[in-house]
Amino acid sequence: MGKITNQIKFIGGALSLIIITILFSLYYINQKGKTDSNVIDVAGTQRMITQKITKEVFHLASTDGICSNTILDSIRDFDKNLVDLMDGNEDKGIYKAPSPLIKQQLISVKKLWIPFKENVFAFKSLISKIREDRKFVYNQNLLLLRLSDNIVKEMVKNSVDGKFIDLSGRQRMLSQRMMFQLLLYLNSSDPRYYSEFFKIYSLYDETIREFAKTENLIEIKKLKSAIDKNINFWNRYSIEAKNLIELQSRINEIIKYVQYSNMSLLNATDQMVFVYSTHCKKQRDLIEKIEYILGLIALLIMLYSAFLIKKIERNFTKFLDDSKILSSCMPKSVDKSTLVNNCLGKNELIEANSHLQRFIASVDDMILDAQKAIQASEKITTELSNIGDVIDIDIQKLDMDEKEKKDLITFVNNSEDIAIQSIEELKNSERLLQKLHENLHIILQKAR
Repeated sequence: MGKITNQIKFIGGALSLIIITILFSLYYINQKGKTDSNVIDVAGTQRMITQKITKEVFHLASTDGICSNTILDSIRDFDKNLVDLMDGNEDKGIYKAPSPLIKQQLISVKKLWIPFKENVFAFKSLISKIREDRKFVYNQNLLLLRLSDNIVKEMVKNSVDGKFIDLSGRQRMLSQRMMFQLLLYLNSSDPRYYSEFFKIYSLYDETIREFAKTENLIEIKKLKSAIDKNINFWNRYSIEAKNLIELQSRINEIIKYVQYSNMSLLNATDQMVFVYSTHCKKQRDLIEKIEYILGLIALLIMLYSAFLIKKIERNFTKFLDDSKILSSCMPKSVDKSTLVNNCLGKNELIEANSHLQRFIASVDDMILDAQKAIQASEKITTELSNIGDVIDIDIQKLDMDEKEKKDLITFVNNSEDIAIQSIEELKNSERLLQKLHENLHIILQKAR
């Protein structure tokens, strides 16, 4: 019974532990699912931010008057999210990089992000400056045209050589074509327009400086004044125009870098999302496998429980059968109506109770018989002792060999010892029957 009780306790404890473990794993999966979703969402946001920054770079490069603060906001968001993914952020439910593979991928993203970010910052600074330079160059181009036209008019007034008039007229055209090529390059970034701009730029610069060195021209006072004004303005304007196109060239390089590095950064962030998703899936699969194993163990324990219940049922049935057999050992003096009433009990426990009562009654009768047997044995032993004394006296009177007398006395003494030993064994049997009687009464009280 103690063994079965321990097995039942073990089964109950094991099932309780398994159920608690399964509930904990379900809670853990639910919480981890929320955390994993948050982390994957942040990693996916990084992928989106790279495209948003690239879009804003191209938008700023092609449109005037747009606020560039959105780029700074996007950069801050990317930096903050990257730090959270690498170091963790409990407030946002973001855990630290959980595996070396994820950490290595985050480092790869960071290596690509740093130069990308630096170029975007440089672009923002250049785009703000180029807008101011572009306004000056564009607005002052008409003044350059008027100054060039004044030289033509002075040359015509003073009837200078037609060659110089032709060159001065070409200067007017070059001032506008130079602006035209500059605008083409600013809008299309085609290197052909860059080369064409500098050809025109050099031709205009050479011509105006040639005018300033020609004595026939500088001898004419008003013409010299017009040339000097043109040169003075051109010195400033040419620097601004040259800086403008160089700035645009630098911007174009940054845009080209952003265009190509954007794909590398996008692929890296996409791979980052993939390794996070793969890691989360592996964790969920592992926990699910553990749950399946725990469920299988629980099923085996339940099957074993069913087997144990069947075993208990068989043992209980055997107990009932044995109690019936014991009841058959009762004396005839037991009322048979009691047996009938007990056999018609409400259930097996009542039936077992009745059998125990009958068996206890039988034990009581056995105890009484044992006590009577003890009394009879003691009486017989006393008589044997008396007879032994008489026999000893008679043997001494017999005319026999001393050896034969001694043998007879030994037989008599052995008989007395056997009688005494029988009494002791009967007393032991009585004590055992008394103990059995007490144990049966205890069982009967507990059964009630």
